[in-house]
Amino acid sequence: MQMNRAASICDVRNSLGWRPSLPDYRDLGVDSPEVSDLLERLKARDRNDGDDSNVDLREFFLPIREQLEHPGGVAQAAVDLIEYFDVRCLGRMVRLSSQFVLHSARAVMDESTPESVDFRSIWKAVRRFGVPDERLWRPNTQAAGEEPPSYLYAFDDACRSLQYIRLDRRNQSGKKTLRTVRKFLNAGFPVAFGIGLPESSLLTGTFLYRPALDVVARGHALVAVGYDDRRLCATRGALLVRNSWGTRWGDSGYGWLPYSFVEQQLAVDFWTVVRDDWIDSRELSRPALG
Repeated sequence: MQMNRAASICDVRNSLGWRPSLPDYRDLGVDSPEVSDLLERLKARDRNDGDDSNVDLREFFLPIREQLEHPGGVAQAAVDLIEYFDVRCLGRMVRLSSQFVLHSARAVMDESTPESVDFRSIWKAVRRFGVPDERLWRPNTQAAGEEPPSYLYAFDDACRSLQYIRLDRRNQSGKKTLRTVRKFLNAGFPVAFGIGLPESSLLTGTFLYRPALDVVARGHALVAVGYDDRRLCATRGALLVRNSWGTRWGDSGYGWLPYSFVEQQLAVDFWTVVRDDWIDSRELSRPALG
């Protein structure tokens, strides 16, 4: 399904605003002791449990949002991850406020209205300020410059203990990043990432790997929620990705991103998150990192 071009092209452009996270030696990676200790508590996935060539985690996500605030897509991608784990691991089906997360990230960045936001600032904001219920501070209903109610910062939010993990380390090849992302997806961990969004994909949800022909609109954040090694999207194999532009985009809000975008590092800045109570639920598996 395609969005109405005349009505929507300006809206989706306004929502673009992902900024790549700069390299930082403090980032936790898959080989960090803190991460290894957490993942070791998970049970290894049974080799006979399903087809490793095809993973689809959509059933554990809340309905697609239409988040067109600039640059709200990055905050929405982060919130999508947290909601997924809350639904799958805790049975908690509560919409969280991406608007609050975006506002908090701006405070972390010390910028009142940044043109773009990076994932690291988003995760820092989540740990520092938590994420309240969306009903307490809804997107698209706040006056310009309005501050969240002060009581929202007083919640004893479990997200303050969240660990955020970067999957594409410095100097890592795109092919290794793809292998790591697939292993985390296979273990039940969706992954947020950034991409220089091709102009041709703005309305259709179809990503064609043609870097010499396409024009990059701007940076945007998506969530990888699965993959299919047999999927043909110009090249063989693709990530199933979740957007935040409503159900008119792509296949009811989802699309397929060819593996080539990751292998050639046109899609970068891959993150997932973990928390003690999610680990303890036994809903997740230990990624087979080797």
